[in-house]
Amino acid sequence: MEPRIVMNLPFPKAPDIVLKVERELGIPIKVVHGVLEKAVESVTILVEAGEVDAVISRGITYRMLRQKLQIPVISSHMTDLDVLKALYIARQMGERIAVLGYEHKEFSYEFNDLTDMIGTNVSQYYFEDLDGFIESAKRAKADGIEVVVVGAAYAVALAQQYGLKAVLVEMSVRSIAQSVYRAIDAIAMRRQDAEHLEKLRTIFNSVSEGLMITDPQGTVTLCNRKIEKLLQMPSSQIIGRSLPELGILPSGGEEEYQQSGDGELTNQVVINKGTELKVYTEHIAVRTERIGTVVTVNDIQRIQHMEREIRKDLNKKGLVSKFSLDDLVVEDSGMKQVVELARKYGAMDSTVLIYGESGTGKEILAQSMHQANARRSKGPFVAVNCSALPEQLLESELFGYTDGAFTGARKGGRSGVFEQAHNGTIFLDEIGSISPHLQMRLLRVLQEKEVMRVGGDRVIPIDVRIVAATNVELEVEMKAGRFRPDLFYRLNVLPLRLPPLRKRLDDIPALIVHLVKKHEGLTGLTAKPFPADLIDWCLRYHWPGNVRELENMVERWVILTGTGGEETETMQQILDSMTSHAALLSAESPADDRIMVVPGSLKEMTQQLVEALACRYSNRTELAKRLGVSRTTLWRLCRGEL
Repeated sequence: MEPRIVMNLPFPKAPDIVLKVERELGIPIKVVHGVLEKAVESVTILVEAGEVDAVISRGITYRMLRQKLQIPVISSHMTDLDVLKALYIARQMGERIAVLGYEHKEFSYEFNDLTDMIGTNVSQYYFEDLDGFIESAKRAKADGIEVVVVGAAYAVALAQQYGLKAVLVEMSVRSIAQSVYRAIDAIAMRRQDAEHLEKLRTIFNSVSEGLMITDPQGTVTLCNRKIEKLLQMPSSQIIGRSLPELGILPSGGEEEYQQSGDGELTNQVVINKGTELKVYTEHIAVRTERIGTVVTVNDIQRIQHMEREIRKDLNKKGLVSKFSLDDLVVEDSGMKQVVELARKYGAMDSTVLIYGESGTGKEILAQSMHQANARRSKGPFVAVNCSALPEQLLESELFGYTDGAFTGARKGGRSGVFEQAHNGTIFLDEIGSISPHLQMRLLRVLQEKEVMRVGGDRVIPIDVRIVAATNVELEVEMKAGRFRPDLFYRLNVLPLRLPPLRKRLDDIPALIVHLVKKHEGLTGLTAKPFPADLIDWCLRYHWPGNVRELENMVERWVILTGTGGEETETMQQILDSMTSHAALLSAESPADDRIMVVPGSLKEMTQQLVEALACRYSNRTELAKRLGVSRTTLWRLCRGEL
């Protein structure tokens, strides 16, 4: 938007100069002639009509406009060159010369330098209003001054009335251009401030809490629409009153308000017109000077409603278990023993530590044990992946935090998952990844059955059953100094080892049938029967992703064959994809035919080698021949029995 500028000029020659500035800058400038009250009246009419963004004026008229208008008013300063020209003309008219200037700042020139240039002394007389100018003119005449230099046409006429010759300081193109540039900058800053203020006003009124801002004495200077509803009165009755008058500060709070320094003042509940309100007040300070207070007000019933909604939402997101032990698909004899042991463990309140590779179903087993506990099955089940969050976030997630515990902390604080799991079960997956600091805090929870929020100073008793899980050997981590021995022994009360899918070969056909039915129900498709060759391949495959990987394969089969895909083609696509994946995991290199084996016991490394080769050889007889063993020995190697 083009800036709209009005220039008030006290002399007649300026319009030609203004036109020149307009042409050079490409900015239209409206000129208003006149001085004092007449000029103020003319400019005010334009401003009230909304036709002006900034005004340029000088002298007493400038001061009057500043007091009258709410838009930027810029002083048009004269340059040294402008004054020097006027002094040169005055020198031709008399010996005794003086400058009559409005306030000292208006004539902040180096007079010694100027008088040296014209070769004579120059006296200085300053004034602040019209009466002051008349007095200055009288004193100059009494002091023997012959010629005065002034800045306005009316000043020339007045000086002449008192027997003084007068020279008008005429503004140059440069001085006018400088004034216009300052006006443009002022307009831009004002628009920027207005936009910023409007954004703040929108934010202030859009928040769900009632907000007020007070001055240092506690008088309200600003409030939002929400506080009007909470206090049941318009802003006109709120602004200008103190917090005790509004019933916001509790009894004794006024003295606390006046004496307290920076930071929190109150965080209490007050009753206002029968409504329970949560009030939080905090000082606003610039460096060490208190300039006001922010007051946040909430309806207690609204807070309670929000908490109920949050709890409902958390339940939808997984604070209830979905599986029981009877839901597990188990045909393998070794897995049946694990499930039976889990059934016994589930009935107890002791801590369980589940060992198992990724994708073996550790959380499903934990949910099943939660359901097996007659008392805790009625409470929440909360699962946390300890490796998914940075330490600080995990700490606040586990233990919660108080109001203002860290930057970005929610007002009023937040409960952690230990509190949310009260009277239920908390499942801590990937427990081996937590830091030493969190290990120490977790140990205290196990020992004392209580938690302390981040930034808090009080303990909260809890009744929680802990089921932890890990895909690393905690005993190895403990010996390496990465895991606390005292925490390990607290967790390892009821250890449970969940075997990988490659050691549950008898479960694979039953799992395939179960998963086909599951995904047919989810997709509404009817899949073609699993080929015997594909099942046989599944029994030989290594399954690095365990049951999760098997389910991915089954889902792909249901979607592809259920939408018309041919069995042979689909099977080949699945085999190619999974064989390629297995080759990448084993770091196979076609150039030198290498297989990567993770260091471990001889039995473990042998099994890794066999499983990697099994992915390359579809024919078991050929693989047995390659290894120099019988098919029976190969079968036992694949099952980890040798």
